[in-house]
Amino acid sequence: MKNKIYIIDGKTYLSHINDEVHLYGLLHQLAFLAGRIKDEEDVFHVLDAAKRYGEIAEEKFQGWGIPGRYLVFGDPKDLKDLMAKELAEATPVPVEEPKPKKYRRHPPPDRPLLFAGPPPVRGGNGEGLPPAEEKGRRL
Repeated sequence: MKNKIYIIDGKTYLSHINDEVHLYGLLHQLAFLAGRIKDEEDVFHVLDAAKRYGEIAEEKFQGWGIPGRYLVFGDPKDLKDLMAKELAEATPVPVEEPKPKKYRRHPPPDRPLLFAGPPPVRGGNGEGLPPAEEKGRRL
C-alpha cells in the first residue's frame, strides 16, 4: 500500500463524505443536548438521543464493510478486500518531454555574415565597387 496511488469512484467518495458529515452532525447535536441539561427529564432525553445515534452509527458502520479485525488491530492489510471493492490502483504515466521546435533552415548566405554593406556587384569590369576594391580587381 505504500507509495501507491489509488482512484476512488465519485459516488463512493461522495457517500463517505455524506456519512462523515452525518456522523459529525449527530455527535455535535449530542454535545449540544448534553450542554443544555437542566433537570432529570433532560438527562433522559439525552440518553434516548445517544442510544438512537449509536444505532444510526452502527447501521452506517455495517454498510461500510470494514472488518472488525481492523477495529481491533488497525492493520491496513485487513482492508485488502474493501480496497479492492472501492479503489482502483492507478498506474502513473511518465510525462513525455516536449519535442524541440523545428526551425526552418535558411540557405547559407552567399557572403560572410560579418560583411557590412551592400553585396558587391559581380560585374566583369568592377563597375559599382568602392575605389579600393576597384583597384584590387584590375590586374
